Amino acid sequence: MTVQLETIKDYIEANIKVSLKKKIRTRDMAYARAVYYKLAKRYTVQSLTSIGKLVGRDHATVLHGLKLFDEAVMYSEPLKIVYDSFSVNVENKNLEDADSNMLDIKKLAEQNKRLRRKVFKQNLEIDILKKQKIEPTNKTEEFIDLINSVDEDKLDMLYTRLDAIVKMI
Repeated sequence: MTVQLETIKDYIEANIKVSLKKKIRTRDMAYARAVYYKLAKRYTVQSLTSIGKLVGRDHATVLHGLKLFDEAVMYSEPLKIVYDSFSVNVENKNLEDADSNMLDIKKLAEQNKRLRRKVFKQNLEIDILKKQKIEPTNKTEEFIDLINSVDEDKLDMLYTRLDAIVKMI
């Protein structure tokens, strides 16, 4: 089944909340474009020039992005989810229902993020209590409140660093 390039571009932009046409060269943007290139190459019969032109890139950049695809889905779980969900929609011929599926994916991703945060907090609290071998104190509650005050976009970095600190203790 062939799909329109615009459909692929719109699907990725809606799920990742970025514009693929932006002249930004960050790793995240390169990975997002790599997913677009891979989906476009897989589900359209367009040339590399046409695929790149829609997002303001040339055919050589598309080739490079296709080589970058494996790295992109390996290091970015949201992009892997977008790629897999689009593929499932196309193969099941559910692309007309893509908007509702995108909402389901967004809900699942948000739910996953909330659950991961909750599990991390509980594990952290358990580790603190094991180290203290006493009942929770006001300091523990203050620490949990401090973690709750961290911005969503910095949580992964916080989790990684706190995990390392707890292991060192």
